[in-house]
Amino acid sequence: MKIVKWFLIILLVILCIGVVVFSYLLNNHPSLTPYQSYFVTSLPYTPNTQQGKRLTATILGTSSVVISDGETSIMTDGFITRPSFIEMFTSELMPNKTLIADTLAQANIKGPAAVIPVHSHHDHSMDSPEVAMQTGALLVGSESTANIGRGWGITDTRISV
Repeated sequence: MKIVKWFLIILLVILCIGVVVFSYLLNNHPSLTPYQSYFVTSLPYTPNTQQGKRLTATILGTSSVVISDGETSIMTDGFITRPSFIEMFTSELMPNKTLIADTLAQANIKGPAAVIPVHSHHDHSMDSPEVAMQTGALLVGSESTANIGRGWGITDTRISV
């Protein structure tokens, strides 16, 4: 009986250590600062130098990109909240309205014509309806994306499937 007791205690200690190590690995990422010189935040492109228009792409991280010709812009995904792996399993996934507003302001993004999630997984579509609400953009995507938008309170007149 004593051996079983000690075996269970050792097993519990190993399990606890495993959970701590796993949590650490999930929540600690290396700094990207040494690679800052490789990052491009805006890519100028002049399709017709006579017109003088520039096409820019502003990368907000993950899969969110704002493409603009200086007059009209569109955003892919609009995934800004980015919950951690642990948050995905321990709490309700919700867009962070304040973080979205702050990020849009910091990136100087005003009124894109459309927010287009490339598909309806949470890491592409979760914040898109809130971005559309805050900017007045049209939410463009699949029927699944439209349902996410409807659930967030966007009317069908501001959704295009």
